[in-house]
Amino acid sequence: IRQRKQQESIITYGALPTDAAQLLTCEFDNERLGWQVHARLDDESMRYFLPLPQQHAPLASVGVLLTIKHAGYDASRAAADYAGFQPYETMGNLVRLHKQEEDVLFYDQSRRGGISGMRSAFADIANIKVRGKVVALVGGISVLRDSDWTKEAHRQLADLINSSPINRLYTTGNYMQYVTEHLHKQPIKHSEDLDELTSLLVNDIESGDLLFIIGSAYLYLGRVAEKVQQSLKPDSAVEAVAVSALPKSPVYRMLCAYQDVAKGVAAAKAVASQGVHYSDYQESLKCHATFTDFRAALLADFFHRMDVLLSEIRPM
Repeated sequence: IRQRKQQESIITYGALPTDAAQLLTCEFDNERLGWQVHARLDDESMRYFLPLPQQHAPLASVGVLLTIKHAGYDASRAAADYAGFQPYETMGNLVRLHKQEEDVLFYDQSRRGGISGMRSAFADIANIKVRGKVVALVGGISVLRDSDWTKEAHRQLADLINSSPINRLYTTGNYMQYVTEHLHKQPIKHSEDLDELTSLLVNDIESGDLLFIIGSAYLYLGRVAEKVQQSLKPDSAVEAVAVSALPKSPVYRMLCAYQDVAKGVAAAKAVASQGVHYSDYQESLKCHATFTDFRAALLADFFHRMDVLLSEIRPM
């Protein structure tokens, strides 16, 4: 800057008392899904709410306010206006969805596939506290050809996953083998089928969970994000009908899932539509490989229970 404009003054913002604007404190508010920020602009103290989950957002907001103030505008009013800020889709968005009449948090970073953006987003989910599990769909880094850089970038992605709070991992995209070979825990499923991934995610998440989707824009994971939100809208008439129509018996739901698969429906879609956990279906397949096998087992169990019951009945 000095080489181009020797006489220009340089105004800084940061975390130091010597900066013209200083970020004093910031605390993530899990109820409001954003940051409570305390900052100093010159000699003026400000407290405001920032409705963004990104870890870098509080410091960045201080720089914006300092610019506004030095441009001659009301920085205090601008700070208050932050509360109504609506993020662009490429920034990522943290929203509440509903499943089983309770909240599910969804952090949508489906259009953020560079390694630097991923580092930032993984730092964000570490700040979000949930009582349930963290379910994640992670896509590959935005590269189209294999190289040493590709391997290294995906190794770094594996490190991010390993140090994250993710409990259940789904993957998609190119060169993810470079990720999985460095993971401490293997993914539940790798797929290039967006409909299948949507069904798996919707089926897997439960009330109190956090769903996290991130990947390069070329993977079109935004389509998965949109379908997830459509499936879990609290005012969705389709969802309300589907849920109310589900039988209460988990055995009957499993039977219906087997029947759908026998008709040619993809397993992931079948179990999701019947309200069955995909992991439970996989476990059941170890004992009952087909719809016929499952029905036979149910009948055998029924007759066994009848035999036990009849043997306990004493003649009058």
